[in-house]
Amino acid sequence: MDGDTDHIIPAEWGLIPFWSKNRDFQKKTLNARIETADELKSYKNSVNQRCLILVNGFHEWKWLDEKGKNKEQYLIKVKDQPIFALGGLYNIWKDPESGLEIPTVTVVTTQANELMAEIHNTKQRMPILLNKQVQYRWLDDIPLEDFAFPNYEAELEATNLTQQNSLF
Repeated sequence: MDGDTDHIIPAEWGLIPFWSKNRDFQKKTLNARIETADELKSYKNSVNQRCLILVNGFHEWKWLDEKGKNKEQYLIKVKDQPIFALGGLYNIWKDPESGLEIPTVTVVTTQANELMAEIHNTKQRMPILLNKQVQYRWLDDIPLEDFAFPNYEAELEATNLTQQNSLF
C-alpha cells in the first residue's frame, strides 16, 4: 500500500471510494467489471491501485428458475492450486467518524468461460484469475483490458455444495 507490493494485509470486501462519507456504498462495490472499471466513478480512481486477492476458492450460485428462487451453490477452485489469486482493486478509505484508515477491495470480473457461464448463468461473469506468471504484471500499470477473458484460462473445478448439504 506504500509502494511495497510484497506484503499481505487484511481488507474489507467492497471497495469504498475516497469520496464516500459512509459505508453504505460498500455493498454496491463487491465486483468491478473489467470493461467499465476505468469509467465508473466508484472505481476509476482505484484502477491503478491493484491488488491480489488470495483465496482457496469462491462461491457462485446457479439459478434454476427465472427469479432465482431455486438455486444451487457451487464452490469454484483452480485445479491443483490450494491458494490462487484474483485480480482486485483497492482503496484505503478514511472513516470520517472514527478517523481510521480502512483497506477495502473489489474483485475485478470478466466474461465467463464455458464452465462459469453454465454456473453463473444470469450474468455470465467470473473473477479475473491470475496465475503466478502474470500476478506481478497485474500489479503494474498495464491496461486492465489485457487481463480480460480469455487471456489466462485456469482449469477450474466446480463442486455442487447444494447437493452435498442435502439431508436426503
